[in-house]
Amino acid sequence: KDDWCSPSREGLGREFQKTVSKKAQYFSDNASLFLNKAIRPVYIYHLFLGLNEGLKQGAQINWKEITKLFKTLLERDKSGELISIEDDKDDMKIGWDPAFKWGLDLIENALNAKEDQIEVPK
Repeated sequence: KDDWCSPSREGLGREFQKTVSKKAQYFSDNASLFLNKAIRPVYIYHLFLGLNEGLKQGAQINWKEITKLFKTLLERDKSGELISIEDDKDDMKIGWDPAFKWGLDLIENALNAKEDQIEVPK
């Protein structure tokens, strides 16, 4: 529905973000599930926001999986393979630019995080 308080992708994204922040390691371990080409940018945006919150709370993040996800999304953006949201009827259209911004913020925050939060892959 187009009602002001009706369910929306943005609302679901905010709830998803809360869950990610509490289970950041689980979601980072399973980041490859977000490589599905049908996933809208609003959910990637809230994934990165939730991981940022989890990192600030001291969570361990699987950086190998997160960097793989981010790299793949950037490659898809360069090749024009990312889902377009122009047909989207949600008022709160969150596109790929804000999702990428929060992905970069996550990487920056990781570089400033405590050393024991960064697990370097062998």
